[in-house]
Amino acid sequence: MDPESTHSILEKIANKFIDLLMPLIKERLEQDELMTREELSKKILRCDPDTADKRYLSKPGFPYMQPSKRKIYSKKAVQKWIAENQIYN
Repeated sequence: MDPESTHSILEKIANKFIDLLMPLIKERLEQDELMTREELSKKILRCDPDTADKRYLSKPGFPYMQPSKRKIYSKKAVQKWIAENQIYN
């Protein structure tokens, strides 16, 4: 195999690795944010808290933590849940 072909193949392999690794690197570098129901509704779901309760927060598997009386929500976990629960037509 000539050097140009070898370089081309290696470049394609390197680009594929970058595509696979970048989301993992980004996830590890980002700081997580814990939010209240109201903050989650406003910042992520962009609806009022009652609508968030009906459409999202009451769904089975919706991520939350409950260290006290009130639930709190991890921004990363919620974003992951949203990505995994999209419905496409």
